[in-house]
Parts: sequence; structure tokens; C-alpha cells
Amino acid sequence: MAARLDAFTLEPVRNSDLNRFRAEILQLPPVPAFVNRYLRFGTLVDALITEPARFDWSKLMLSHTSRYDDMNYYFSEQDAALAQRMRDAYLQHPLISTIHAHGGKYDFTPQVIRYCYENRFYLAKTGGEMDDYAGRLCIGVDIKCTAAKTLKEFMASFHKFNYGQQGSFYMDSMELHRYLFVGISRKAVDTSTGLPALFIVPLTRQSALYQEGKDSYSYWMGRYLAGQNMLIEA
Repeated sequence: MAARLDAFTLEPVRNSDLNRFRAEILQLPPVPAFVNRYLRFGTLVDALITEPARFDWSKLMLSHTSRYDDMNYYFSEQDAALAQRMRDAYLQHPLISTIHAHGGKYDFTPQVIRYCYENRFYLAKTGGEMDDYAGRLCIGVDIKCTAAKTLKEFMASFHKFNYGQQGSFYMDSMELHRYLFVGISRKAVDTSTGLPALFIVPLTRQSALYQEGKDSYSYWMGRYLAGQNMLIEA
């Protein structure tokens, strides 16, 4: 019980903290400027789906892009129109629309989770935000805007950017049954709808993708907290 109480006194660890730490340790190159443009565009699509009031159509302005950034971003008419079509593709998908109807963007209360690092079990407090969360269905969703034209291409991005770690991190933090990555293509059109193509990658507790992600966040969580002398045994 003492260890659990100690874990609650820590600042919550977010998946973004682990990603930044991993990038520093592995000395990954900085994100190129052109990629930042696509990240901002992805934020616009996310906002149109989950927080549409943040976008002022008369000014083509997105206000306050995140908890870490109080800037407003402006977009071209072309980008806004494409983002609107990508929003429509998401909201009109039968499965995704059902999940969205039961939830929405969710900033979850910090939770204490148990994880394994170097063959020993520890406790950590985690926090985060999900793009879409249906509590009654125990399903979380992350929206990814992508240049991929096929599911195979989207899976290449999934592995390159270690998306599985994020999914497993949120599944364990929120005790979810499933976590879905929904890639919305900027480049491909679904011929059956005439809207941008969707690529859906599900994580379940029985899937290899979940276990790979769990192994990844557990390792980087352990290294991250060990470096701060904050390992708390379970």
C-alpha cells in the first residue's frame, strides 16, 4: 500500500514524455520543417472531429492548438476543405461513428499502472489524452492523418513511429478492451464513398501489436523513471 501511495505523489508520465526521452537516448534527428506543416494539418482534422468550435471558418483559424501551445494557426481554403472531407470520412464510417456517438475527446485522470522493467515489477502514474473514447464500450481511438494510400503503407508508418506503444500505454492506463488507430488518407479516396480512405488498425489484449507496444512502453518507462530515481517497486 505504501508503494501505491508513493506512486500517486509522482507527476504523471505521458506517452509523449517517453517518446521525447526515446528520441534523446537514440539521438533521433529533429522533425523536419515540412513535417511540422503536416502535423499542424493533422491537428486541424482532429479539432474538426472532436472540438469543432475551435475552428473559425470565417478566418480559417484554429485556436490554441494544445496544452503546450497557445498559438493560433491559419490554413488555406484548400487545406480547410480537405480537412472537412477527412472529418466526414471519419464521422460517416459505421463503426467509428458509433464509437464517437458514445464518447469524444478525453483527458483521463492520472492512473497508477503496474509494469515490468528488467524482470521486476514497478508502479507508475500515467496521464494522457485520447482523441476519441467510448467509456461504455471500453474503446479508445487515435486519429492519424496520413499520406498512405494503402493499409500496407499505413502499417509501415505504424511501426516507424512506434504507434503500438501509445495504444498499449492507453489500454493499460484506462483498462481498455480495444484501442483503434484510424488513419485518414490525404492521398487516397475510398471509391465506395467518394471520401478519403480510412485505414483501421485495432489493438486487443490478445494481439501481437499490443504486446509489442507494452514491451516498448515498459522498457522506456523504466529507463525514464530510473534516470530520475523514481522507480517504485510494486
